[in-house]
Amino acid sequence: MVLEKRENDGGIMKNYFRNMKRIMLVFLLASVLFFYFDNLTIEEISSTESKTVMNGSGDLLLDLQANQTSIGQNQGALATLNITNTGINPVSNITTSFNLTGEYGMFTDKYNVTQTHSFLSPGDSVLMDIELALNISGQGAADAADVCLLFDASGSMGDEIESVKSEFLAITDRLTEKIPSLRMGMIVYGWSKYSEYPASHPDNYIEFTDDFDAIYDFIDSLYAGGGTEPWGDAFWLANSWDWREAVPKLAIIVGDEDCDPGNIVGVGHSDTYYNGTQLLNVITSLKEKGVKINAILTDGYTSITENQFQWISSYTGGECVDLQALQSGEDPVDLPDLIEHWTLELVREYALNLTAMVNWTELLSEGNIDHVQETSMFIWVDLAPPSISHSTFLNLEDPNSGKLTLEIYATPKDISEISTTNLYWTKDDLEGPGEPSWNFDILELQKDNETYFGTISNLQLNQHLSYYLEAIDIAGNSGKTDIYNKTIIYECIDPGTTMEFLLQEDNSTKILSYNIPTDEVGYLWVDAKQELTVNFYPEIFIFEPVFTNGTSKIYQITSQMELTEFSVIILGNESTTKIKVKWVYEEELTQAGLMSDWYLDTTIRNRFVKVELTYPDSGYLSLINMDPQLVVMVHIFNESWEKVGVITAAESLELSTGSYYLWAEEVIREGYFYLVFDEEPYTTDDPYYSNVTEYAGFNFGIALFGLVIICLAFTKILGNKRRLLNEAKRRS
Repeated sequence: MVLEKRENDGGIMKNYFRNMKRIMLVFLLASVLFFYFDNLTIEEISSTESKTVMNGSGDLLLDLQANQTSIGQNQGALATLNITNTGINPVSNITTSFNLTGEYGMFTDKYNVTQTHSFLSPGDSVLMDIELALNISGQGAADAADVCLLFDASGSMGDEIESVKSEFLAITDRLTEKIPSLRMGMIVYGWSKYSEYPASHPDNYIEFTDDFDAIYDFIDSLYAGGGTEPWGDAFWLANSWDWREAVPKLAIIVGDEDCDPGNIVGVGHSDTYYNGTQLLNVITSLKEKGVKINAILTDGYTSITENQFQWISSYTGGECVDLQALQSGEDPVDLPDLIEHWTLELVREYALNLTAMVNWTELLSEGNIDHVQETSMFIWVDLAPPSISHSTFLNLEDPNSGKLTLEIYATPKDISEISTTNLYWTKDDLEGPGEPSWNFDILELQKDNETYFGTISNLQLNQHLSYYLEAIDIAGNSGKTDIYNKTIIYECIDPGTTMEFLLQEDNSTKILSYNIPTDEVGYLWVDAKQELTVNFYPEIFIFEPVFTNGTSKIYQITSQMELTEFSVIILGNESTTKIKVKWVYEEELTQAGLMSDWYLDTTIRNRFVKVELTYPDSGYLSLINMDPQLVVMVHIFNESWEKVGVITAAESLELSTGSYYLWAEEVIREGYFYLVFDEEPYTTDDPYYSNVTEYAGFNFGIALFGLVIICLAFTKILGNKRRLLNEAKRRS
């Protein structure tokens, strides 16, 4: 999330988004002009008749490639720039400068960042290599983080203390699900109970721990009281802690006052403001450890405080925000939200933008010409484990013996390629005495190059089985599912589920069983790229096709009698692409209800609602992610079941008022999101959301943004949620 510092008057979010829209229009215009002028020659004739050509083309062909598209733990990537002289004249003084922007990446010292080549004849080529790796902050970022909170506990901070008290344990519960090896510590300064100088009393702080109850007890004991803010001493104390070397590190300072002289940092100074060498040395030491500092300005801060907080954050690669502006915006963000989101930002895929700027001189008899040209590519830092969804089918193996086979179709997803997917299973009782004996099978990649298939054979009805799946990506990240404890029975598929599978041979059949209460309306989406025959049983149910797109169909299903269970029989030839069968119950929501929190994960992957959009007369439907690792697509149909379009966090859709069906589908990972219908579109330009949605066959134009160095940090758009919600309640 990029949360911009606001002016003290706060402003309003709508003006912010309008300004952002203008900036994006300027950006797009600049991109078009870049294409145009890239092929033009702009010449300046000097007094010696030499010429300078900017962005020249046609003389040197630049081809930048890497041996892999992502890097992970203990990995690097080798990028090679192939420079070919395609012109008719020789060139000299070829100088290439490599640059890298983005989270967690760095160049190794194996190759020089600036490389030269003296001469290149027409038709000749030269190769220049550069090696990328994780920096020290990225080496442990897959499942670990150290986070230190530095809190002003003086008399003006009562509201902030109470907000953290109320949310802290809920925050840490959610964080440890995604960052198992999370440690947090806390330091208070300016607290008069023991000492306003944090290092002067042991009850002013609690060092790094994974005992979050202990931190909560510490926070719960706090109250606002004091008047001196020597936060330089707080950073000195934090610098003395045992920050883990190969782990992402974050310090968050919350306060409203500039740095008073302390007992350690600024000692001996009588002024009420200290900004000297000792403070610089402490912040520099934290920076050298890889600690990023994010600063939160609270109500009543001065321009001096603002300057100091902005300096320590920008110096260490962090960010500085105005809490009051965020709280008073029409979709307020509070202090606990910032703590949670900034911590989550430490563990996710990030794009690195590798650029090569090449300068050379074209040798001509009438005067030399100097050229400069740039090329770039994205490489992903992948610190997150693969996400795994799966489907199971129970088949009769032997009619005579009654033996059954459990088919397992696993779909791991990740920015990086998947190297292997494994199945672990046991028939032992996990609660019984002794250790269970786990069987291990490597699943087979299917023809769609996405699905992995395996079986567990020789099963009987009512037999107990436990299993879990593991997927490993080429960046070395390992993701595992929960352990599933399954009794071998024929059972109905839950609403919200997506069944993904391939037909293994021609004239194959798959039978899926569902349950539909008499007071519910269900929808079944058979999403396939091959011809299938779909039959339903029993016929007393109403199975009405409402949407058809080629070989994909959506059926509306209702029950006319007390009978609630039905089966879907799918027949077809051997599959080369995955078949997805999605099952949902219909919900009806008001427009205000769209802004309630929606949750999807790798098990409950779908949600379907009917909504009436009533205001404004024309606007944009936008998807706002609350969890940065989640990627969601929402398919939109009008009341006549004509598909209007798809929205993601990267793509809004302009709609008029009316009734719509919205089918939300999880693409990768889990988390919360909500929808907004407003006059302005709210989207993010983060390549993560554009890239991951390609799994579902959508590409939202990442190439356009590759023209320039874009912002690579996660952007969480803070929409006008509270205003819209209040207006919706008022109108309804």
